[in-house]
Amino acid sequence: MTPGSDQGICGDGFCGSNEFCPLDNRYCSSTQGNGAVCDNGCKTIDAIENVIYSCGDGICGSGENCPLDNSACGTIGVACINGCIPTTDNGALNPEQGRFDPHRGSLDGNIFVRIEFQDIAGGTTTSNVVSCEIDYESPFKIPNDGRGLVKNIRNGWGDLNLSFPGNTFGADNNVVVDANTTAPTFNNGRLLQAYNFQVPQGQYNFSDIKPRLTLDINVMALDCYPDCTSADLNKVSIYDYNETTEEWSKIPSIVDLDTNKVYADLNHFSTYGLGEDNEGPALSSIVINDSDGYTNDSTPALTITASADAAEMAFSCNDSDFTSWVTFASSYSSFDITQSGYGCLNGANGNATAYVKARDDLANESATVNDTTYYDATDPAVSISSPANGASTSETSITVTYNGTDADSGIKNYWVSSDGTNWTNNGTSTGTTFSPQTTGDHTYYVKATDNADNNSSAASVTITITSGSGGGGPVCGNLICEGEETSASCPADCGTTTGTETCDNIDNDNDGLVDEGLTQSCGTCGTQTCSAGIWGTCNEPAACGAADLSVFAYATDSQVEYTKQANIAVTVQNTGESTNGSFQVRVTDGDSYTETKTVSTLASNDAIGLAFTVPFSQTNAGQTKNYTITVDSANQIIEIDETNNTETFSMKFGKAEACGNLVDDDFDGYVDEGCGLPNLHITGVEIGKPVYVGDELVQVDFTITLETEFENVDLEFVVAYFKDTLNVNDRVTLELIDSLQIGEQVKLHFVYTAPIGEVFRFSGETAPEKALFSGLTNFYVKIDSDNAVNEVNEADNLLTLNIENLVPDLLFESTDIPSTSFRSAGIPVKGIVLNSGMATAEAGSYQVTATASKVQVSGSDANPIIQIIPVKTVTIDGSALAENETKDIELTITGLDIGQYLIYFEVDSLNELAETNEINNLVVWPHWVLTDDLDFYTYPVFLSKEPILTGAWIAKSFNASYSFNVSGATFTNAPQSPYGYFDQEYYFVIKEGATGNAFDPTTYTITYLKEGSTNVTKDVDVVNSSFSEAINQVNDRTIDWVLDPTFLKILHYERINNISFVWWGLFADK
Repeated sequence: MTPGSDQGICGDGFCGSNEFCPLDNRYCSSTQGNGAVCDNGCKTIDAIENVIYSCGDGICGSGENCPLDNSACGTIGVACINGCIPTTDNGALNPEQGRFDPHRGSLDGNIFVRIEFQDIAGGTTTSNVVSCEIDYESPFKIPNDGRGLVKNIRNGWGDLNLSFPGNTFGADNNVVVDANTTAPTFNNGRLLQAYNFQVPQGQYNFSDIKPRLTLDINVMALDCYPDCTSADLNKVSIYDYNETTEEWSKIPSIVDLDTNKVYADLNHFSTYGLGEDNEGPALSSIVINDSDGYTNDSTPALTITASADAAEMAFSCNDSDFTSWVTFASSYSSFDITQSGYGCLNGANGNATAYVKARDDLANESATVNDTTYYDATDPAVSISSPANGASTSETSITVTYNGTDADSGIKNYWVSSDGTNWTNNGTSTGTTFSPQTTGDHTYYVKATDNADNNSSAASVTITITSGSGGGGPVCGNLICEGEETSASCPADCGTTTGTETCDNIDNDNDGLVDEGLTQSCGTCGTQTCSAGIWGTCNEPAACGAADLSVFAYATDSQVEYTKQANIAVTVQNTGESTNGSFQVRVTDGDSYTETKTVSTLASNDAIGLAFTVPFSQTNAGQTKNYTITVDSANQIIEIDETNNTETFSMKFGKAEACGNLVDDDFDGYVDEGCGLPNLHITGVEIGKPVYVGDELVQVDFTITLETEFENVDLEFVVAYFKDTLNVNDRVTLELIDSLQIGEQVKLHFVYTAPIGEVFRFSGETAPEKALFSGLTNFYVKIDSDNAVNEVNEADNLLTLNIENLVPDLLFESTDIPSTSFRSAGIPVKGIVLNSGMATAEAGSYQVTATASKVQVSGSDANPIIQIIPVKTVTIDGSALAENETKDIELTITGLDIGQYLIYFEVDSLNELAETNEINNLVVWPHWVLTDDLDFYTYPVFLSKEPILTGAWIAKSFNASYSFNVSGATFTNAPQSPYGYFDQEYYFVIKEGATGNAFDPTTYTITYLKEGSTNVTKDVDVVNSSFSEAINQVNDRTIDWVLDPTFLKILHYERINNISFVWWGLFADK
């Protein structure tokens, strides 16, 4: 063939019109210069780059590898491979029906091409063999009546199975399937395979009828190989790639463990991949809620931030020993940083680090994150060094000096108070001044708070402020209205009836009130109130000059269930001045819904909550609606800032449930209900009591009740039982259910057996039949664990049993044990037993015991030896006690000799009963057994040996002389005052027999004289210390005896005419 002739044949040495032939490029370069190629005639490279050729458009342009455009080459044996190239490959020359869009990475097949070149003189040369990867098989024809497509798209990936039900597309259609070898990055673990799916319409969206994609799982490609378990295979799912967000998302997938396949129903066509999720959740942080790095809370609030796939979490103090897994929550306050396990503080103070790790529902664990705090549960101590307790001063300005200690977290601040009111934070200063102070007694208090917010006990001193130097009464002119001062006698201190009240802690207007009703302006627009001569804190709003209304907060339903109303809660705040009238708050979607509420007024720095409801509307079904909240929507209030009155939000409304889309369309928590799918769920759980069965083994029975709703279940399904975790290694057993009909119940009986010390423990050393769970134990029951049944709600197939001991807890709510008794009488031991636990204490399952143990002392005074020897025990069997029920108990101990005893009153004394708290069963009370001598405690016997002391407290400011007369007895003034609160002449001693006077043992009279005249005459009753009365008074448990019970002190107190009389009757063993 002669070069240069326009024969329209590729390789003839001439590039004519409609030729796309790289073999004829030499002709173009010789006529148009270097860079010209044969592409629909000779064109420069620049011109070629501006032309876009599509596969299937009937043109085989430069750069195209398109068997659909083979016919454009016009010559048998020439295929469209980067332009028209001669080839002998039958796959390239005779493809099936053409594809729509050749995706990158297609590996449906390979063709091998040898390119022949012809020079200008007609000579030919042949290139080496070139391998080209093309898709010469798809698209696949899908008839309207359905098709099951099973293909191996790429060697080593296994079969791809696409099942198209009838009428999937509504008409015959063609589907392109490509193996995607350059799929986007997969962040959930490993992407095993990826495929592109397309139809002529692009990424097709399916409605009710969906194709099912089934892919083989290459177990050898999994991370777990060669030790893969069913739990590992369940980590494999089908993922969908979202080209907008550029992220892979898991779609509902079912793993068939028998065939090693996974399948899912597709909502649309795009890029799908088979992924192995072996990545744990993304755990960002844990934050301990403390105060600047310190806490006194052993279970502080923890805030955990993690990705949405976090299902469970576990905690530790040392990053190696972790608690059991608990359900993930972003806020958690049940981890005890002071407990003995998990590397924690074991009850001590100090630095504590909380570690947390999370895992997803496939048991993939995250790395740990941690936060550290300093735990301090010890209160600080504080003491006052000045002034001295009991001091007197005429100064009205009192300076208190103090100091605190805290060996752990350190002192954060001190609190000071005068007379126990108006506690003030004094920072870290170790001194404060109280001024002015009135005359009289004042007590000053100081408390310390450490950095962990522990508070000390209050230290205090009491001093007396006298009225000027030298004492003697009130001082006019010290600005304190005191004593007998009045507005007439001292207007400088007490004011006048016509005076005007001012902020000076003085009753200026003499109305009996101090600084009443005093307010003044402060700041820009605030006010403050006077109290005790001091202007209080300025109550100024955040903004002045007008109101400032805003939407402080709102709460809405993000998803609204179909046919239900939506709820909106709005909080309106005013950070400016009070509103001068009413205003309106409106919520609207700008279309079909508007609701307005009227607020009558809103004070400065106040807020109000309002509730709005959006009624159900069919027009909202399936829609996402935007709403606007507007405060003061009618502009009735003048505001400082008018731009902060609105907030916007959106709510998504459910629609009628659509069948077959695996989506909860109506937002009721169920998927495809009413579409022929059942819902398996557990309706009852019964847990038996652990029973010792011998050979160090304990067993417990579980009974699980199953039902189905919506539809019958005619397929076999598995119910599996797990302990501690849902890992297959922790599966205890499983049961196969062949079918379940609506209205039927299936009761499954499961027995768990374990050795003592693992899951179970004994309640006592001698009663192995009393077995208990050793602590919190988690069991799981999973219905349809192999996912054989498609259900409307897969989430309710799992039941978690957190089993704790439900046992009683017996203790004494109150006891009545006497302090003394006589040798011939018994000791009545009474008490009320309370069951504060969570289970009934059965009758006869415990005993109540009263034991008298004698206290014997030997040795020397310097080195006494004390022995406690049980001598008498009385026991009764316990009665049945339900939760929070009480029972009166009375036992009598007899036959004891004279001496000192300890009475042990104990419930469940043999430790037969398993209880929540085993250390609150015992009460111990001291007791004396006394002589039977009937003269014991009689008054005449005692009076010959000891005096009766009688005195009166009188204000020292009373400048008068006082004296006492006592009829029927001799009395003398005491040599000195036993207390510093009253002078010597104000008390005296009565002593019978000093001069032989007779003394009436029942009554006598004290006459109190002022300036020689009788002021008060008082008959004083003497206690008749008979046998029965004396012992009853000794055993009166309302009195806290500070003396040995053989020495009785009875105190009498009476106030007459502003004079306090106090006298004692003293009785002792003869």
